[in-house]
Amino acid sequence: MLGLNKALDARTVANIRSASVAGSTTLNLANLRGAITTLQAADLEPTAIVVNPTDWQAIESSAATLCASNDNFPAATEAMQRKLYGLSVVVTNSTAAGKALVGDFRGSARIYRTGSASITLHDSQPRDVSGTMYADYRLNQIVIRCEMRAEAVVLRPSGFVRVGPA
Repeated sequence: MLGLNKALDARTVANIRSASVAGSTTLNLANLRGAITTLQAADLEPTAIVVNPTDWQAIESSAATLCASNDNFPAATEAMQRKLYGLSVVVTNSTAAGKALVGDFRGSARIYRTGSASITLHDSQPRDVSGTMYADYRLNQIVIRCEMRAEAVVLRPSGFVRVGPA
């Protein structure tokens, strides 16, 4: 199931990234805030930011340093809750380092599924499409198959802004 969920995560990020609006080419705090403003100016309310773990570490450190000397201004990050400018931050390896997405994930994209995930075990002699056997009960081989029918669809490309190189 972990592999299946990672594949769905990667597919979702790739679909959204390819359909999204281009923003700044450098990933930093100012450009992430600019992406939020771009969406708000289009009357869209961003709900999350998607970043790579390495980038989140740099962004979190930068925000903590920037806001440390100003007691009257709330910190841009709430580290324990993974928040930035009040938005949820999704940290995933499905996006490359140096690239982020800011978007309206509630209203501008959907994941459509036709049922839940299923797991099947084969201990006889199942064959692939070409007819080659890939399991053999005589050799104590078992094939485990996990599948799900799902697709990530971007309903409104203008609901997402890329930050970082295309």
